[in-house]
Amino acid sequence: MDILHAQNYCVSYSRTLLLETAIANAVVENTRKFDGVYVPPFLKKGTFVFFAIDNTDFSEDTVDGKGTTHGTITAVYQKAGAPGEPIALNLEITDTQSLSVLPYHVPILPCGKPKPGPDKREQEFKVGSTSVAKSYKLTTLGWMIASALSRSADSGSQGKIPGWAGFKSLVSSGHSSTLVGALPLLPEVAHEWSTMLTVMLQASQLKKLVVDQDHPTVITFDMALYEKAVQLLDSRPDLKKEVVPRLGELHAVMAALRALGTSIENSGIDDAWIEADVYGSATTRQILKCSHYKRALRAHIHTYMALYELALEQFFTEMPHLKEVCSKPTKDLQEACTNAASGASDGLESIRIANSSLLQVLTNEDVIQQLKKWEDQKSSNAMFKSMMNYICRVETILLFVEASRNADLALHLEAGEALSKLFFALDRIKYKRLWPRYS
Repeated sequence: MDILHAQNYCVSYSRTLLLETAIANAVVENTRKFDGVYVPPFLKKGTFVFFAIDNTDFSEDTVDGKGTTHGTITAVYQKAGAPGEPIALNLEITDTQSLSVLPYHVPILPCGKPKPGPDKREQEFKVGSTSVAKSYKLTTLGWMIASALSRSADSGSQGKIPGWAGFKSLVSSGHSSTLVGALPLLPEVAHEWSTMLTVMLQASQLKKLVVDQDHPTVITFDMALYEKAVQLLDSRPDLKKEVVPRLGELHAVMAALRALGTSIENSGIDDAWIEADVYGSATTRQILKCSHYKRALRAHIHTYMALYELALEQFFTEMPHLKEVCSKPTKDLQEACTNAASGASDGLESIRIANSSLLQVLTNEDVIQQLKKWEDQKSSNAMFKSMMNYICRVETILLFVEASRNADLALHLEAGEALSKLFFALDRIKYKRLWPRYS
């Protein structure tokens, strides 16, 4: 840093240490004002907050691999632009040379391993189908039909419809951004029972400062911590009424992608990736095991599109009148996407209008139901049925991802219940067993 500082690229190392010390002083003062819990300055009174808890590990290079640092971090989220008064003032950063206040250490509450209780449910957990999921599926079908028709041989163009993520971002309604803060790092192993109890009560205490007692404390965990959180809450009825644990979407999607990879291994799809020179053999193994999340998701989306286009091509061949009624709104949508890409001022609005027109045509012609009847007629073909099963599984994963992007709880629960069937069928038993705890 000192070398870069000499070239005026950054501050000096000594200045960095002084800034860190000043920030530490300000955080400790903030913590003391609120009875041992740090309140990020962006939090405002009266607006809901939620939390995420995870382990953070520092892999220092030690001779025997032991003695590395393990800590627990708690993130806090609140909608940006929320009304209300700030709970805490901005941190006061002073030019101090050393820690001017005594460090504050969070007391770790004692907690032994909870005793397992009776595993029973008073009522059956079932989400069922909702109109919300149907609307998302209709939008996905419209995007897929528009993409297929725009790239068809007789369209005379290469297709200007964006990919799945890009198209969804264009037609979805905008959401306000979320502010993210973090509580001071807790130098304790996250999966210890005492640590779990301490961070839960910390989150609950901070929630009470922001909103009243009646609001639940929603905390997101990965599967390893979620399982422990559920056991701990089962043994603490007082805490169970207040804390709502939930599974993190990233690990759930990765588990679903691994299950999907298991279902298509040696099915011919993985061989097609290699033979078509789309992916190498090592990359294909990464995709099947989902050791690279984004690459795996992208591979399945591309394969989903390719197989779906083949199915739609045959569907429109047997039902040419549906292709004819879909061609006009598809052309309008394609032109709107082209204009938006060229920088037209009304590009986004024209895309949404054209998309609404296409969805209206699909609804009037009842294309979803006709496509389903056509699939049932072709289901006697084992290859076709296998292909449609793969398409359905990928679409369910995409619906789950879309629910997270749009903050849609109803779709999140319905897509999650559909994924639980995949978890159960392909030996992801832990996810299948613990998913119903959302109720």
